Amino acid sequence: FSKLITRDTERALFVSSGEVYGADAPTPVPENYSGVIDANLSRSAYALAKIEGEIRGRELCVAQGAEFRVGRLFHTFGPGVRKNDGRSFADFLWQSAKGKKPILKSAGRDVRTFLYSLDAVVGLLQILLQDKLTEPINVGSERPFTILDFAIQISTQAGLFGETDMVASGDNYTHSPNHIIIPDTNRLKSLGWRQEIDLEESIDKTLAWIKAQNM
Repeated sequence: FSKLITRDTERALFVSSGEVYGADAPTPVPENYSGVIDANLSRSAYALAKIEGEIRGRELCVAQGAEFRVGRLFHTFGPGVRKNDGRSFADFLWQSAKGKKPILKSAGRDVRTFLYSLDAVVGLLQILLQDKLTEPINVGSERPFTILDFAIQISTQAGLFGETDMVASGDNYTHSPNHIIIPDTNRLKSLGWRQEIDLEESIDKTLAWIKAQNM
């Protein structure tokens, strides 16, 4: 941060995460909710780092006389999603695009929302360009899906008849403590943002991009 935010910085945007709300967040979760995060869990490091980033970034911007913006990003995907991303939705997309049934490592009951990357970028730019904005803003879709239903949707659109596989998770796999996480996007909508690309089109575009890759 100290090298990125200087006296010449007019405005900075920190891309945070919905993970900062922790487990048992209200549905949908508003930006003024302070989550409870168990620091003893291995998966908590990411959420705690994002919280620290919000705090540290704001402090540096105040010290340098710059404006600070925070966009809390929820699950986002699109062309460019990495094959080795490691998150379940990326695995489902790559597996299905290559003609393989998406593989779940759990029962898939956790609930998430999924936003196309272009819509997310538009939302983040809207936050960055807005004047007199001090509060963090959620960036995500409000349409909930269980992980299983999302895998079935991808499988269906990939021509795999909605079929999925399940394997036992290994010792290195850690389940998320956040079972349901859905953003309240009213703040972002008040800036004029709307989700323009629905889930089905998002999946089609991403599958087409993956199929075009020589990997």
